[in-house]
Amino acid sequence: MRVVADQIDHCPYCRTRVEIVCLKFRFSSVATLSACPNCAMIVPEAQQKPTDRFSAGEPANAVAALWNGFRARLRHSWAFLVAAVMTAAVLRHTIHIHAGIAPTQIRGGALAAAIVLALVFAVKKRRP
Repeated sequence: MRVVADQIDHCPYCRTRVEIVCLKFRFSSVATLSACPNCAMIVPEAQQKPTDRFSAGEPANAVAALWNGFRARLRHSWAFLVAAVMTAAVLRHTIHIHAGIAPTQIRGGALAAAIVLALVFAVKKRRP
């Protein structure tokens, strides 16, 4: 049975106006559950099946969606890498100039800290 767009808030059986009984909140929308006061029929909102962007039958769209996601992750990875290198350079410069520690000692300390962190994370993963 097809519902005309201008009569979407009317009962499909007796054509009286329906009352909203319940709202169901979903991740992407809100679904309403309505009841007719005349014939007590419950009228759910016309449910649209969510379309899967990868099974739309168009492989070009699926490939484009995958490629766009890959490019976004790649951009974030490069931005994180550049920010990490700049932070390390600023910290090394600040420690060298203001604390008076030699670059070789800074390098040795960073290597020791990296080894300690690797061991801490390795031991943490092994515990059940």
